[in-house]
Amino acid sequence: MSLNRDFGRIANWKNICFQKNTSSLPTGEYEYVPELRGLIDATMAIGMNEITPLNYIQFYGCLRLYEMASKSFFCQQEINGALVSCIDLSTVKKFIGLHTNAKKISPEDFKNKIWDLLEREVAAGIRLEQEKKGASGAAA
Repeated sequence: MSLNRDFGRIANWKNICFQKNTSSLPTGEYEYVPELRGLIDATMAIGMNEITPLNYIQFYGCLRLYEMASKSFFCQQEINGALVSCIDLSTVKKFIGLHTNAKKISPEDFKNKIWDLLEREVAAGIRLEQEKKGASGAAA
């Protein structure tokens, strides 16, 4: 199933959702702004398929939890040599009205998803540490 998105309820959507195409690919004259692409992807990852005046703070909180647990950003920019998220609370608020057909998940399922991401990160870190010790132990 493809991901459908609706911008019609975003205030001033014609001016904030699109930018002139900067790609060399023939995809059209305009493309989504990076923040919108990130928010669309986030709706699937966090299981919240819309941003409303009542849930935008919760949406942002879930987005940040997911980014922290997965050690990746839905949209990133470089500031002073460090990659940081280009989505902050004011960005989420600006896109109130975004709606997709992403599958909704319960808060409990979201917590389990975050826990699973954290467990995988810890397991990967342990494996890496063991491999380093194994390599240095073999050299000794």
